[in-house]
Amino acid sequence: MAKTAGIIPSWVRTLDVMIAVGAVIKVQCDICRVDREVDLPALRAKMGGSYSLLNRRCRCRLTSGCKGWNRFLYSRGVFRTLAEPHVQDRWLRQSMAETLGAIRRNSEAKSQESLQPPVNRVKTPKSSNQ
Repeated sequence: MAKTAGIIPSWVRTLDVMIAVGAVIKVQCDICRVDREVDLPALRAKMGGSYSLLNRRCRCRLTSGCKGWNRFLYSRGVFRTLAEPHVQDRWLRQSMAETLGAIRRNSEAKSQESLQPPVNRVKTPKSSNQ
């Protein structure tokens, strides 16, 4: 654990500290790729100063209907993921499992469609009532 502890700077551990140092934090979706800056004071008012964004993610709220995950990023010259490596690995495995599950379900649905009898699309002649 000591090996990974140095990767994440101490100033991103809580909202209070991030606000005090003027940290720039973004949230970005892994599917729609939309990102925006996080309003840290507003989040602090809602969650409290000891709240941490470290190792957190939530379903996308940036784009209507997107099924992706929102992840937090901190700026240190470039934006870096606000998650420890073991958490990032777990998220990657979960995303891969979700993607493979969706592919499998889609494939099974197409397979079921191919087993259905063809629909008769031949028009029958109209009867004449004269």
